[in-house]
Amino acid sequence: MKKTFVFVLMAATLGFTSCSNGDDVLDENTQQGMVLRATVEQPAEARAEITDDGGKTWKFAFTDGDKVSVTNTKVTDYYEFTNNDGTNFKSDKAKVTEGDATWYAYFPSESIDLTNQSGTRDGVANKYALAGATGDPTTGAGGLEIDMSPQVAILMINSQMDLIKISVETEEGKWVKGLTAASNNASFTLDTVDNTVEAKPTLLDKSGKDTYYIAVPAGVIFSIYNGGSLVKKTNKKLVAGMYYKLDIK
Repeated sequence: MKKTFVFVLMAATLGFTSCSNGDDVLDENTQQGMVLRATVEQPAEARAEITDDGGKTWKFAFTDGDKVSVTNTKVTDYYEFTNNDGTNFKSDKAKVTEGDATWYAYFPSESIDLTNQSGTRDGVANKYALAGATGDPTTGAGGLEIDMSPQVAILMINSQMDLIKISVETEEGKWVKGLTAASNNASFTLDTVDNTVEAKPTLLDKSGKDTYYIAVPAGVIFSIYNGGSLVKKTNKKLVAGMYYKLDIK
């Protein structure tokens, strides 16, 4: 079951200028500073939690210090919103636009490096890529509401080996490296490198028999390698927001 993350950005400070007739009007160029209020449907008790709910859904909850990158069709940069109490995000630099624009939001940022993951639940929560856009163009003066959806799936790896070194190869023969926010799109594009031994990125490098978690791109058919050995080739695209069990013996 796919969950939706709803963000509401509200203006924190308003700038005003006076016109010739003495009436106060909103000068959109001077309205700077916004608060991002984030609510998560079906919030997890922990930051990220595996649940056996029939849909194998990975539950996610924001925590203090989390950041969200927000942009729109009228600017080329990103505003960074920081979570400061588990619910509210704040940016002192975000500005409303002159005229309506479509706004986009990305978590944990507009660029996500999937290599060298920690293998822990907290670690994978920091790679849980989310993206979304406003339903209708807006200046942002009255606040923004953005529904975000996951762009990755989670592998729960049960390793019975003393050492694992996981890499992922796409169907096109490229090694997975990371994700980058798609231009004017509520999604990420896949970052890959050529299939050579020298350039082979490692998503997880761990010693010891244990259970590890890593984020991998959803909507992609790929092969999973442990070192130079093929462990698994997916027959279909993994579903975003779901977790998949993988045994390595």
